[in-house]
Amino acid sequence: MKTRELGRTNFIDTADVYGPHREPEDIVGTDIGPLDVSSTPPSVQLPSLRRRSADERTAVAR
Repeated sequence: MKTRELGRTNFIDTADVYGPHREPEDIVGTDIGPLDVSSTPPSVQLPSLRRRSADERTAVAR
């Protein structure tokens, strides 16, 4: 039967991943940045792509 050393677990500690004095934000490539969140969907840019209102849809269906 295997025994574990005292104080050791199977869980990865953040210090093991990031080092003793580093935070996740310090690692390159983790920041989403302003460009990722600034894009606007096409339906906002082009009114022709917008979905019709519920009133218009029910009027056409009748």
